[in-house]
Amino acid sequence: MEICNIYKMLENSSSSGNLHKFSKFLAQKDKKDSVSPTRNRSLSLDWGDARSVKAIKSCFGDSPMDVLTGLSASPSAPDYLNNKTFDQRIMKDLRESNSHKKKSLSLDIPEGQASKRKSDKRGLLDTFGLFDAVEQQDLDLVKFIVDSSTVDINSLNSENLSVLDIAVMTNNIPIAKLLLSKGAKESPIFQRQDCRIQKLEALVTEAEKKVVDLTATVLNGTSGNANISPGQLKENEKLLSHWEFRHRLLKRMKAGYDHAKPPEPPTNVRLQVSSSSSLLVTFDEPQSHNGAVVTKYKVEWSLSSSFVTTSGEAFIEHLLHLKYEIKNLVKGCHYFVRVFAWNVKGFGLSSISDPPSATPSNWREVDGIPSRLEGKLASLYTLYQQMKRLRSRDSSEMKELLNKGTESPRQKKRISIKNLFISTPKFQKAIKRGVYLVCLFYNEDKILVTSEEQLPMIEVDESFSAPSINNDLYWLLKISCIWEEVKVLKQDMERTSSAGSTFRCKLLQAIISLQNCLGITDLGQIFHRPLRDQNNSIIFTVINNVRDPKLITFSSSKWVTFGKLARRQSLSSADSTDAHTLLLSCVPEMILYNQVSLEPLPRGLYLGYVKLQASVDVLKVMVPNKSPNCVPHIKIRDLPNVSRLVKTEGTVK
Repeated sequence: MEICNIYKMLENSSSSGNLHKFSKFLAQKDKKDSVSPTRNRSLSLDWGDARSVKAIKSCFGDSPMDVLTGLSASPSAPDYLNNKTFDQRIMKDLRESNSHKKKSLSLDIPEGQASKRKSDKRGLLDTFGLFDAVEQQDLDLVKFIVDSSTVDINSLNSENLSVLDIAVMTNNIPIAKLLLSKGAKESPIFQRQDCRIQKLEALVTEAEKKVVDLTATVLNGTSGNANISPGQLKENEKLLSHWEFRHRLLKRMKAGYDHAKPPEPPTNVRLQVSSSSSLLVTFDEPQSHNGAVVTKYKVEWSLSSSFVTTSGEAFIEHLLHLKYEIKNLVKGCHYFVRVFAWNVKGFGLSSISDPPSATPSNWREVDGIPSRLEGKLASLYTLYQQMKRLRSRDSSEMKELLNKGTESPRQKKRISIKNLFISTPKFQKAIKRGVYLVCLFYNEDKILVTSEEQLPMIEVDESFSAPSINNDLYWLLKISCIWEEVKVLKQDMERTSSAGSTFRCKLLQAIISLQNCLGITDLGQIFHRPLRDQNNSIIFTVINNVRDPKLITFSSSKWVTFGKLARRQSLSSADSTDAHTLLLSCVPEMILYNQVSLEPLPRGLYLGYVKLQASVDVLKVMVPNKSPNCVPHIKIRDLPNVSRLVKTEGTVK
């Protein structure tokens, strides 16, 4: 009340008595302030005394927040934003949040309900902001709002218009295309032209009447002919400004609608045979939209070139990719296709495809050759059942199949305790003459190494006497497809006495040791060639990209970056022909090979080139460095199917 008293005393300070009282009041105040050592509390809405805040408001008039409560929402805002109770509720929530803040929220409202109320209010304001940004033609703001996941881009306002309707009828092409790319659609209520124009005329008339009435009210208030308070006059002026903007917007929308015409036909309509029961139609936008953005397309197909009767039609509203695949067609029938474009004035003229018709077919129909994959899964299953019947019940494979899932928890616990007393295999520190198996596990830019900062390496055989290692490498490549069956395969191979089975059993034993030590069954991919050092040692390498480093249970291991490992290795070893140095120098090549060899080719039709190099025990195929899992190739088109017509004529478009 002190500020208000000062203000009143200054107004009444014409007499000397009042001036004496005012000086006495200031002297008492200064004396009181000098005695109090504590800081005075500020008069804020969230901390100060409510009575002091009320006194300030009574001295200096209503706050701007109270004046804005009478302002209506945007003309294209949803119904709940135009509701008086909604405005009062929002302003009340704002005042309560400023006066109580977190204290009242934590005392009166549970945490879950409070977060839900905040998210609901944020969704309402985002929807209102989206409509307002489209009306104001603010492209950056529209993009910011639609990129959020909380806004409903297809919500309707009080006039049942969507944001896409407003953008299209104001002919704002950038915003309309942005909304279309995000999945915006026109209001389903105004699909008919007569309904749209009637609604626009009614809205323009209503806005014009509001402007006339409010203009008269404001003029009477400013001239003093009407008994209107200054606050009400200011509110009426804001309402008038609001309705004038609304009137201009609606007139611009109606003028845009009147000026628009149906769009021109789509361009570059192409028809391709995608399979023996489907056709693929691709097209581009019309050369001219005729004053209104195209919001959807229609594809029609028929057995007749005159389209007297149609076999089907489809509407394309997601315009990110202008194509459509017509499925479930009859094989061997001749289909004609055409495409229409649509805007607010309806469909334009159609565009016939090139070629005008096509027949669903496949090149295998010419020679009657079935697909290479047809029936292969059933053949493999039949072969597996035959092999299963020939196996004895006491074989290791059949025992695993029969006992799978029958172990009790006590048996599993007994096995896990037994594993604690099994000695883990020792990794090799120094490489001598022999055969070794190395595991290269990487995760992003880090590599798994032992405590000696070397790649995990196990000795397979200290003396290799076979004439060539390539046959065993090819056999090992096949084993990499069935890592989980290595134990069963080793038990079966131990019963045989064929030449070379001893070394392969040692290979399987090294694989099992790696699996048990690292705690992972899938060791990854075998590198396509063995490494040899100056001592003629042979190194097989398995490469695997470990997504989760926690899967590795080997305690005496760690993850280090390759750069750090290479620097330490170069300092510790001066011999560049050393096996560890040679292995580290090949690590980037191995990782790149593992990454690119697992990438499949994109869908399409390719032309490949095969070049072989044969020797006594090796058959090599030339492959590109960037895709070693396929022969050299060039892409012809995105559509992989080759139709019967292309097979007979020998031309691919």
